Amino acid sequence: MIKWIVLAVILIVVWKFLQRSRSGSGEHRGVRPGGSVRMRACARCGVHVPENEALQVAGRYYCCVQHRDDDT
Repeated sequence: MIKWIVLAVILIVVWKFLQRSRSGSGEHRGVRPGGSVRMRACARCGVHVPENEALQVAGRYYCCVQHRDDDT
């Protein structure tokens, strides 16, 4: 009986450790302190993309390379 309890505790500890290691640190450009990411509208089509994925040229944001090139 005790060995099953010990095994369960070990499994829970390993599971919690794996959860923490997968979550990552969240320290990316554009991430706000609350964990949310600022969204930017594409200057060409208006689609909203996360700031850390958007392409920025002269203060304007684009959702893809094609829209950036078409607008410049």
